Amino acid sequence: MDEGKNKRGHSDRGQPEDVLSLDDFRASPDIDEQALIWVARLSDKATRSNQQDRAFIDWLIADKSHKQAFDTAAELWELAGTVVADPKFKPVPRYNQFLPSLAAGIALLMVAVITTLLSPIIYSTNAGEQQRVILSDGSTAFLNTDTKIAVSYFGDERSVDLVYGEAWFDVVTDPDRSFVVAGGDLTAQALGTSFAVRNTLLEQSVTVTEGTVRVATANLEAQRSAVVESGAQIILDQNQLQADKYDDQALAWRRGQLIYQDEPLSVVLQDLSRYIPPNLSLSEEEIGQRRVSAVIRLGDQQAMLDALTHSLELNWKAVADDLVVITTHTPL
Repeated sequence: MDEGKNKRGHSDRGQPEDVLSLDDFRASPDIDEQALIWVARLSDKATRSNQQDRAFIDWLIADKSHKQAFDTAAELWELAGTVVADPKFKPVPRYNQFLPSLAAGIALLMVAVITTLLSPIIYSTNAGEQQRVILSDGSTAFLNTDTKIAVSYFGDERSVDLVYGEAWFDVVTDPDRSFVVAGGDLTAQALGTSFAVRNTLLEQSVTVTEGTVRVATANLEAQRSAVVESGAQIILDQNQLQADKYDDQALAWRRGQLIYQDEPLSVVLQDLSRYIPPNLSLSEEEIGQRRVSAVIRLGDQQAMLDALTHSLELNWKAVADDLVVITTHTPL
């Protein structure tokens, strides 16, 4: 390093003396140089995309030092306006067209970056679909049918909003960043664990398959909390947390099954409607009181309806594209 220059390429008097070519940065794993490349990439409107923004977020949260490095790089780019006038400056062919306006545009860049960071990443499934996704911190989210989650990672918090549906999470431990899932009136904070959260019309619950989870209610007037161990389940019932061991029925959907044990048919149909796109209806209201004990394999809609109605000596008929009727009559 030349005498009188600091490590950022400026003299001790604060004036720019030299600027490294961005091409030189690509060969180095140095975090400061990676940050400078990211500033340039995010400034390039011609090549910027949502995929690139997501890749930047992944890079930013991969290490605590990345955010500071990026802030420093952004400050360096602000000096570009004065650098252009320096006779020692050698423009980089691909990026030199952005330098004159960079000082004016840096504020817009930072607003765009902050907006991107604060915007949650959405994952969702339709009726009958399931999806397994790897989150940016390496954790896994397995979405059951008719489910939507919004994932926001920022600072020391990894936040997941289970808007509706059901999802199972296998969480990568990070003592510096909590992992919290909010589903309806429940919040579940992972303590190094695997667990499922359900937020449907039928039930709000947390089921722990490994480790421990701290569960709390969102009602501030009568807030409740509990630490749930592996093999246990918490169900919210009238703002009370009801704890019990979970059975095979609770998470059978993860292996492509639905298990019902002595449940009213009306309740079963309400749950099954999450897996079968058409509306399910009863030809006679009293049929809904019949008790159902069945194992139904997810997949083919016709096979699922056959399995449900056969043991009850009932029949089903598709009367429209979006309507199936369960009946005691033999369909014509």
